[in-house]
Amino acid sequence: MKKGSFTLVLWLWFVQFVPLQPAFATESLVKPSNVTAPENAPTCAGVTVVMTVKFDNYPEEFYYRLFDGVTAQLLFESDLGYYQNSNATENIEFCLERGKLYTLKIYDAFGDGFCYDDGYVSLDYDKDDLTNPGFPVFINFDNGEGCYGHSQIIHSFTTPTLPPTCNDGIQNQDETGIDCGGACGVCSEPVFSNPPSNATLSYAEALAHRFSNLSYSNNVVGDCAISGTVVPVVVDDYTVCGGTRTATWSFTDRCGRPISHSQTITVSPAIQASWISPPADLTLSPTEADNF
Repeated sequence: MKKGSFTLVLWLWFVQFVPLQPAFATESLVKPSNVTAPENAPTCAGVTVVMTVKFDNYPEEFYYRLFDGVTAQLLFESDLGYYQNSNATENIEFCLERGKLYTLKIYDAFGDGFCYDDGYVSLDYDKDDLTNPGFPVFINFDNGEGCYGHSQIIHSFTTPTLPPTCNDGIQNQDETGIDCGGACGVCSEPVFSNPPSNATLSYAEALAHRFSNLSYSNNVVGDCAISGTVVPVVVDDYTVCGGTRTATWSFTDRCGRPISHSQTITVSPAIQASWISPPADLTLSPTEADNF
């Protein structure tokens, strides 16, 4: 009886003084393959956000998750225990979409946060020319209360969009058209290069004729350059008896100015049919005529 009571007291003492792991620390985490070291990161079509982590003496207690801030879809995560170098600094890159909300969750499995040797987490962009009032962000993982109870931090942020330009294909700033007018000025109007003239073709030639794409340009370089090619719209209205083939090239530039060119092919009638080896007139006797 006494032995049983003594064992119970020891068990209660152990539970009271040993800190317990938070429930989320036992979750099975998988380090995603698309998290790469900064020096090996692929070219990012969006914006690269760099999370810098300065570990304390217990880096194995740290892990993170990055979510879509709207749909809550998990995008990136790290393994619990993946980081092992005490007091080290780790740069973790995320290639994210521009102008989008994200939620970063940072966990400490032991629950005391970064309370030793000035550990911290910060977020910044990898491009000096991208600025945003919310960046850089330094996240304090130490609650200043004896280093206990700070098991997770949640931080939401929105990635920036590129500043408007006169060649971004978007009507922004004070533009009156796409990349045209206002701050972008008025670019010269494009014209078609070597537009074809009307022509007359035989029926056989018309059958073989193919209309080509037509190039246009305003002969300007830089932000005001407008150039490209247009596929013609062809309307056929001809037979062996003649008719027309009409091709029309149309284009409206980013300033809303249309240009158009049409070519009409007049199709001559096919050569009139004639008799092949027609018989000549004959003079026959009555008997020959009866037997003809």
